[in-house]
Amino acid sequence: MVTISHFEEPGRINRDATDSANFWVPMEIYSTVLDRMVITCVDLLFIHNGKVLLGRRNGDPINGWWVIGGRMFAGESPIDAVQRKAKEEAGLSIGRSPIQFLGVYSTAFATRRQPPVEHGLHSVNLAHIITVTSTEKAQIALTKAEYDTWAWVSQSDINTLLDPTRSLDQFVHRMVTDCWNAMA
Repeated sequence: MVTISHFEEPGRINRDATDSANFWVPMEIYSTVLDRMVITCVDLLFIHNGKVLLGRRNGDPINGWWVIGGRMFAGESPIDAVQRKAKEEAGLSIGRSPIQFLGVYSTAFATRRQPPVEHGLHSVNLAHIITVTSTEKAQIALTKAEYDTWAWVSQSDINTLLDPTRSLDQFVHRMVTDCWNAMA
């Protein structure tokens, strides 16, 4: 199994994301950061019996079918971020063993949630495959704050959900196809 190597020097102070009063960057500063820097995200491709879970996002930076995931926190290892996003966005607690690194992708969005929304954002996406059991599949419930609905998608029906003329749909198609190829 391929994983991302993460090296952390002893003594690094990692902010506790549960301490919301001291963790979050004020919006005006974060907006400036998004204008000038690339953020890192983890993307989770849940797979069960050859099908991949896609969610239809209901807000910027993308409205449409997408994989599960989101921004990493400073000092957080990729695996810790995957576990956190699986719990936050899909309600699923996962261990380290079913996580397989898929690849690195880059996405540039025209819009974002933070003002000014029309400035968009750029992210580097660390994609991971998570093979789930039938029991785990039944436990998954995507958060309504991020997703309107979701579907387990097969290779034969991926093209019915995605528009091949939209670049970000091309990204989702590429990532999902890479996942199926890795599982073959």
